[in-house]
Amino acid sequence: MLDAECHLLILRAQTEDAPMAGRAVETLSRIMMNKKDMEGAATTSASRPRLPRTVIKDGKTGADFYNEMASDKRFLPFLDEPSRIGGGKIKGTEERGSFPFTNQVFQFERIGEDLPFFQRHRLVLNTASHQVEVYDRLEKETAATSGCGISA
Repeated sequence: MLDAECHLLILRAQTEDAPMAGRAVETLSRIMMNKKDMEGAATTSASRPRLPRTVIKDGKTGADFYNEMASDKRFLPFLDEPSRIGGGKIKGTEERGSFPFTNQVFQFERIGEDLPFFQRHRLVLNTASHQVEVYDRLEKETAATSGCGISA
């Protein structure tokens, strides 16, 4: 099954054959629903709006499939994308003085399309506790931690 999912991911990403990409998205969503992975099914289906007029299956377009999923209560928590911080203007000022070291946290981002897990979670490095953390953006809490092997 894993090989089939990998091939479907490749077909979903290609742009030459939009109906094929749409069918790959629809099939991936069904596989994830069968696995009871509603979050994965919803985030996979979120790419359907890029194919709104493309007929995918049984005369239904990408928009039709997406709207059906959006009306299903099982998927509502997963269809809204987490809000991004920022996007506005930033203004910097200089302050002189002696400031104590405080906790620094570095967040790592992927380049390219996020997989469902990484749409919800972020990988961060906490320099104060010397730990790598997996932060759950929906629950707004640390989901897992691992020490870096550095003693303070």
